Amino acid sequence: MRATADNTELALISGIDTEAIIMWTWGIGGGLAAAAGMLYGIDVQIHPGMGWNFLIPLFAAAILGGIGNMYGALVGGMVIGIAETFRLIFNNERWLANGPQGLMGLPQPLRSWMGGRNYDYLCLVIVLVVMVIVYFLIEKGIRSPWGRVLRAIREGEISASASGKDVFRFKMQSLVFGSMVMGVGGALYAHYTKAISPDVFMPPMVHSFSSSFIIPHPLTHCL
Repeated sequence: MRATADNTELALISGIDTEAIIMWTWGIGGGLAAAAGMLYGIDVQIHPGMGWNFLIPLFAAAILGGIGNMYGALVGGMVIGIAETFRLIFNNERWLANGPQGLMGLPQPLRSWMGGRNYDYLCLVIVLVVMVIVYFLIEKGIRSPWGRVLRAIREGEISASASGKDVFRFKMQSLVFGSMVMGVGGALYAHYTKAISPDVFMPPMVHSFSSSFIIPHPLTHCL
């Protein structure tokens, strides 16, 4: 399974029946999912949408840890679990962030300069400026030695590790940088809506974000 996940073509050349491995993997995964659903159904009512709230975190963990990387998926699941724990803390501790109601009445930047419906256009300009700055920072990072190491890790962690690169450290740096970018986006969103709560980024919105990462992935190999 690891050989097929790392390089399907090389595994096929080596005589491994990759189609059978993929089918067995789907079978084992489906069996484990069915067992988890049975255990979960013992405690709650079974309904068709009971797995929806678990589906998005599972996809997020797989993407965060690297698609096809079993150990990365475990680490990604741990990170998602820690993030969910913090969300529940903010959702239940009213003294920390006003509980499930969240923070209301956040100030809007440059509101005194432009009022009424024209303020939406000002917000659009602010978002576009920030987006351009973040884009150029990301492009500069991609074309730097740091970015080249990340691309090497994406193409093959084993070869990058054999070259003397600390894969875990670079992954953590990439995670922190991505979190900073998401933090900037969340800050812009919160100040535009003048409110933020722990339940804002629930499955529908997270599904849209996840799709924006999943859908372009196969397209990049065609360019």
